[in-house]
Amino acid sequence: MKKLFAMILALCLVFGLVACGGNGDTAPETTEATEPQLISGTYVLCKADVSGDILEKDQLEEFGMIETTSITFNGDGTGIFRMDGEELDMKYDLQYIIDPYFEDESEKFAYELKDGILSVHLNEDQIFYYELAK
Repeated sequence: MKKLFAMILALCLVFGLVACGGNGDTAPETTEATEPQLISGTYVLCKADVSGDILEKDQLEEFGMIETTSITFNGDGTGIFRMDGEELDMKYDLQYIIDPYFEDESEKFAYELKDGILSVHLNEDQIFYYELAK
């Protein structure tokens, strides 16, 4: 009786393993890679780092720079840079803003959007920070 019970138990284990094993024809789960998207929106100046001197929002307001300095990204690689009442058309890609003052696109500024703050690196000594306009 013990042998019969052991044999039935062994068969149950074998059938259980076969049933759970699958046939190997299942395709691995794929995740679609999404293309990086160009940013869009209007960002206003909120902080500046000029040669290590940090200018906070209240200091920039004293100079009238908060109300007059902004960058608009249209989401298609074009935008507008505004400063002191002047509006300049600009171009940008996933990493750089083309300096709107130079038409030959030789001057580029690296930018990064992280945690809602846009940082624009004019050079290693000047970084300007922008926040999404409300």
